[in-house]
Amino acid sequence: MNTMVELRKLIVFLLSFTFLLYLLYVGINISKKLRIRRSPFFLMISGVGLITLGTFLDAIDKFIDVGIKNVIAACFTFGAILFVVFIIFLSNNFVCTVSLLYEDANMDKMTGAYNRKGINEIFQRSIAKQNSFYLMLFDLDETKRLNDKYGHAVGDKYIIGASAIIKDTIGNKGFVGRIGGDEFIALLKLENEVDVEKIKKLIKDQFCESFKQYGANISIGYSRFKEDGQEFEEIFQIADKNMYDDKKSNKKNKACF
Repeated sequence: MNTMVELRKLIVFLLSFTFLLYLLYVGINISKKLRIRRSPFFLMISGVGLITLGTFLDAIDKFIDVGIKNVIAACFTFGAILFVVFIIFLSNNFVCTVSLLYEDANMDKMTGAYNRKGINEIFQRSIAKQNSFYLMLFDLDETKRLNDKYGHAVGDKYIIGASAIIKDTIGNKGFVGRIGGDEFIALLKLENEVDVEKIKKLIKDQFCESFKQYGANISIGYSRFKEDGQEFEEIFQIADKNMYDDKKSNKKNKACF
């Protein structure tokens, strides 16, 4: 029976030691490839190292005259504490990494709006839930002329500034995505068309004020889910048609001039 107990302790020590060596290898490689600070991995190695030391002392306890039960308990306790602290740090780091990956996959880096993939997922979820919403399309007029006359640096500032106006005006009333070079789309969580018209006018007024030196304008069209169609393509086409009608009106009435 004693032989079995000692064998079990030896196996636990060997497994713990093997795990420690593996963590050393993984920690060194990950910190190099991902450029993560080594201090968190030091916590991990220290914690597992103390636990391994505890298993080793437990395995040789019978060969030592001095009682080391308290030392073994301390190794397991402090080792576990250090390892748990590392797990907490790793969990926080994992959440940050997932958040960054989500942003890379679903956000437009230039404007901070959703990209085509991200905004499409939002639309599809809203359609699946049968939530009522308005789809609004935006097209920045004169983008090519600005790029040709002032350069792409000014053109980029024009797009970024327009995106900021749209996002700030809509705020928590919806979601904004960039679906082309100078084209944006929004999902508005509104029930009243009067409120949608207010947002449309606010965006146009702010846009004209911000870019009056360029003589630029923004064309806006919208449609309503369920009322104008049950599928994304249907309501998109109606909003697109209304946006081009607005563009013709801008040119005819020389809006922003």
